[in-house]
Amino acid sequence: MAKGLKKECLDSVSQVIGRQLTAKEGEDIVLNIKSKVLDIRKTEPNLTKDQYVAKAAALVAQDMQYRATRMKVNAQRQVIALAAMQNYTADMRAKGLSANSAAMRYLDKVDKHAVGVSKEYASELVDTLQAACPKFFGMIENDDAVAGILAEISGVDTKNADYKKAAQAWIQCTEKMRERYNRAGGDIRSREDWIMPQTHNQGKVLNAARILAEKTPKSFARRAAAETKGVVDRFKKRNPEANRDAWVDFVFERLDKTQYLDDNLEQMNDIDIKNVLREAYMSITENGDQHQNVADAKPSGRGKAKSEQRQEHRTIHFKDYKARIEYNRMFGQNPSIFGTMLSHVSAMSRDITLLEEMGPSPTSTFNTLKRSTEILNNQSNYFLGYSAPTNDLMLDAMWTNLKGSRGLKHETFAAIMQGVRNLQVAGKLGGAFITSMSDIATYFHMCHVNHMPFAQSAMFLVKSLNPADKRDIAFAAQAGVIGDVFNSAVNRFVTDNMSQGVTSKLADATMRASLLSQWTDGIRRGAALTAMAFYTNARKYDWNTCDGWLRERLENFGLDETFWKVI
Repeated sequence: MAKGLKKECLDSVSQVIGRQLTAKEGEDIVLNIKSKVLDIRKTEPNLTKDQYVAKAAALVAQDMQYRATRMKVNAQRQVIALAAMQNYTADMRAKGLSANSAAMRYLDKVDKHAVGVSKEYASELVDTLQAACPKFFGMIENDDAVAGILAEISGVDTKNADYKKAAQAWIQCTEKMRERYNRAGGDIRSREDWIMPQTHNQGKVLNAARILAEKTPKSFARRAAAETKGVVDRFKKRNPEANRDAWVDFVFERLDKTQYLDDNLEQMNDIDIKNVLREAYMSITENGDQHQNVADAKPSGRGKAKSEQRQEHRTIHFKDYKARIEYNRMFGQNPSIFGTMLSHVSAMSRDITLLEEMGPSPTSTFNTLKRSTEILNNQSNYFLGYSAPTNDLMLDAMWTNLKGSRGLKHETFAAIMQGVRNLQVAGKLGGAFITSMSDIATYFHMCHVNHMPFAQSAMFLVKSLNPADKRDIAFAAQAGVIGDVFNSAVNRFVTDNMSQGVTSKLADATMRASLLSQWTDGIRRGAALTAMAFYTNARKYDWNTCDGWLRERLENFGLDETFWKVI
């Protein structure tokens, strides 16, 4: 890891900046300079060390000025976000909601915004979804297709038009999210070598020696026996050094070693690179607390603002896309590459929403919301004649879920119970397809209630149940109709945690063999196509001549003539 600036250098830089820099800031400056040098070398490979340092330092100084300006702008964004939150909750209370209900309604509004943003960007990955189409009825991904897509993303020409199209969809989608995140107050710099998010499953990293030593038998019985043995091994005495060294050796063989520079801006030797990896291992397994002194322990602060949380320097630089695939499947949070991509879209969508709705420091906005609710409840005691408590439990739970930090407190227990659930699903879903026949009646009832033509509704239903019509499937995915089904399927059926992989595949096989997934998706596609056609046809009328029932329905949702003119 970077050693940081020497004290005399730190003091000199502090004088230029106008305030005393901390040791951590000095370390960040060193990391920034090394990163800039690596970038400069790509276009100017023959400069001297001093020239590299001078150019890199100038770029770092520009970055520091940019961040200072951005902090001022973000302060203004935060004031606006707080005012918007207070105006919204005041409006909800004016409509008769209690202070607790108004606060929860606000958090629910933000959550719906996050879901909408996630659907918006996930729908743009239809080409990627189709190119990586799962085989064996969706139980596993097409490994060749996934590798080809990642190769195209990393700049390797596979000569395959489908892979190129899929890779371009991913690149465009992630770039749009990055730009939108930055417009909302965040700061993610573009990197040419970025392919996909890099995640770590702490449980697997902690048991790296066992994970790497295990083979993956092909037969069901031998795989089940291996997973059972893995459960037993969890309770045996661990060898932390063996696990750390196994992880370091695995990662070391897959690194781009040219990305590691020492303090003289020369490439590190193998020993120093392994020391960097050992430090990274300790950071992953100890959640960054490896250098903390328990005697100096203090309550955790509010941490970084959300707008600053995606600026960390990467420690692991893989040499190619194959190395990334190998690491993700061995130690990633989700062994599925496409599942990892969708998780990134979901996480970025959540962060974008928090910045757009709650400002650059969403935690500060939430704390203000909670305190405002508490004040209003206390002030209502006089009029109510009894104490009105603030619903801290519900507000905290909603906030934890909204910011994406709910996590698992007991991963092993959760994996066991997920396996039990999957076995129940496998046993109970056999007859579910028969009972789902009532979906047709529900579909036509929905069309009748919404005054949609019967003949057109029937036509779209039949059309949507045609599995060979890829246009309808693409439309439904883009409309977000089957996105949640696919997302949950990818994450649920390819997860390879303890005792979960086999049982989840069994549940998935039962559901797909019974045609329930295809049937349900078909009904949903039919509903989406029918609704879209209905509103498209109604669009040709002006507000005063369109169907009075439709106008009433729109007004119930707060939509008026101005909205109608827009669409």
